[in-house]
Amino acid sequence: MVIKSSKDYHVIVVFLLSCIAVFFFILLSAGNDVLFPCIVALFLSYIVLRFWISVGRTLTFGENGCTVSFLFLKKHYTWEALRTKCVANFPNTIGYRDPYVQGVIFSSKKVKMPLKQKPSQYSFLLHPFCFFFVNFTPTIPYSKWVNVMRGLYEVDKDTFLESFSQYLES
Repeated sequence: MVIKSSKDYHVIVVFLLSCIAVFFFILLSAGNDVLFPCIVALFLSYIVLRFWISVGRTLTFGENGCTVSFLFLKKHYTWEALRTKCVANFPNTIGYRDPYVQGVIFSSKKVKMPLKQKPSQYSFLLHPFCFFFVNFTPTIPYSKWVNVMRGLYEVDKDTFLESFSQYLES
């Protein structure tokens, strides 16, 4: 089973990198010092790269484990190598309305996520390389969604659990 995020996230990454380039040239033209614009551009690019890694991967699940691909990089995890693999509920926090309220989290390290943190936030902020997740298709219609989290590693709950429940922890 191959799971990808929506192509919309790649558009967001390209837009953000373009904004960083424009901001870099604006800072560069404002003064003679090159060091400050380079530091700012590198820092902002680092943040965008972490975002891109957390939402731009391809997850391939099979009987032997899971393969996580990003651009030309691939990492295969056997089911035994994944120390965290469980169905989790993601309650909505105040001011953050996300239709994804349940999914499966995977990590090569033992993970204890804070109760009020979504897996997309956790992956972006703390572990973009070793933590990945799938979201179960929400029951809320797309027209009622508040944010742009549409298509973020979305999978049908029954199909996914039917195929891989024997590998998941309770």
